[in-house]
Amino acid sequence: MLYKVVELDRNLLRLFSCVFAIALLSPTAALLSSGTTGGSPDPDWVFRPISLMVSIIVLYWSSLKIGLVSAVILAIPAPLLFDVITRASQGNTWKYAASVWVSLGLLVLVHRMNVAMKVLAVGTIVIMSVLNDTRGIIAMAATGVLVEILSRTGRTRVYRIAASLIGASVLAVASYQLAIAGALGSGIQRTMILQTQEGPMSLLRTARPESGGNFALVLSDPFRFIIDDRVTADQAAVIQNSFSQVGRDPNSLYVQSGVLKSAELHSVTADLWLHLGFAGLLLSVIFGLFFAYLGFRALSSHRMLAGAVTFVSLRGVWDLLFSPVSDLRFWPLYFLVGLAFLASERKLRASTG
Repeated sequence: MLYKVVELDRNLLRLFSCVFAIALLSPTAALLSSGTTGGSPDPDWVFRPISLMVSIIVLYWSSLKIGLVSAVILAIPAPLLFDVITRASQGNTWKYAASVWVSLGLLVLVHRMNVAMKVLAVGTIVIMSVLNDTRGIIAMAATGVLVEILSRTGRTRVYRIAASLIGASVLAVASYQLAIAGALGSGIQRTMILQTQEGPMSLLRTARPESGGNFALVLSDPFRFIIDDRVTADQAAVIQNSFSQVGRDPNSLYVQSGVLKSAELHSVTADLWLHLGFAGLLLSVIFGLFFAYLGFRALSSHRMLAGAVTFVSLRGVWDLLFSPVSDLRFWPLYFLVGLAFLASERKLRASTG
């Protein structure tokens, strides 16, 4: 399967080889570090990157056999059902279970259809998100469709990139104003007003109070080679301080049981760094570059899959910065869409000489 995937492009072989090498080095580093720290790493963390890569390879290989849309349609129902069942107790099934699966599935399903169908798909996503106070999905799905429409309006790459960036910026400002005004629902309005009391720039910091502590932790020792499954007392103090700075309870049940006791920093990058040390941070950088590259290619492309790829790149970068590590369950689908898009770009270049 690996050979079938990488024979189209040797750059994919280099990407997978780097990730596998880093992942395989993790057990060695873990054994060396456990003798000095007194801790033993969770095997689940040691093999998580390998599991992710295997899932991506199998899913992409299957898409080469049955087509992208068929692969996505077959890949979504089981995890979607599992999420709905296991996360229904959190009180917002759309936000915590269905939104990503359904949104990406719709964007892929309509990527060969006309503009009216794309607008209808994103309209459905927006309505469901408004009804369930889900802001991020609105922004990512709407931006994806807008970029796909605008990126096909010009012949030159510079024009397509400029049109997409200007259009996305206008959409961002308009969405912010609509949310503050209550046009996207009273729940979103209340949250936006609460999180922007100190100005628009406080929005992310207040919505993700862990981010300040995570950033400080990673910068304090980016090249750490200690692999552990605990949050130390010093790290806990930094994290709790980040909550206090934005007026959130540093001793809440979420902080004490989730962030500190379960060592869940609510950032894929920070969690990879905490659990796998420098190897985890290096993996995060590789993933970040991949999603950034996808985003740039989507902006400069006139291919029909650009909308779904834009959604994937935005969501991937968001996960790296702000999402719990459990959101890695979406990543095989992200990579599937991204790799399918890059393959179609290669075929287009080959056919045009």
